[in-house]
Amino acid sequence: MANDTANRSVTIGGSATNTVIITGSGVTAAQRIDQAALPPPAAVDPLAEIRALKPLLLALSTPRREIISGAMAEAEHLADQPDAQRDPDGIAGALDRAVRYARGADDLSAHAAAIAPRVAALASWLGERGKTLLDLWNETGGG
Repeated sequence: MANDTANRSVTIGGSATNTVIITGSGVTAAQRIDQAALPPPAAVDPLAEIRALKPLLLALSTPRREIISGAMAEAEHLADQPDAQRDPDGIAGALDRAVRYARGADDLSAHAAAIAPRVAALASWLGERGKTLLDLWNETGGG
């Protein structure tokens, strides 16, 4: 070994979600990534999913509960419209805000199993707009 004290630091300039990063010599690792299948968008009732997700997020231990509550109320209001009048961009933005603030909760991992299917269903219904929501959720380690 030429240099046992070589710098083994890692710098990531973007996202490293679902990644194994190892420094050192002679180190090996295995990673298993389970990807959940999203439900078909047509099978998702966005209002029902939002109403089911809201109490789950509000049960989290976070000082941002009021912000989460406001974002979920906005998403619920926007989803509680006839299909042709729903605003998917507005719903996506409100859900993104709620998840962004919820991911700082101390007890998120304890509630992740209940929250994940709701986030996945809403992301599926939102289509391309749901990518940010799913990415935010996955960054929490909950996905």
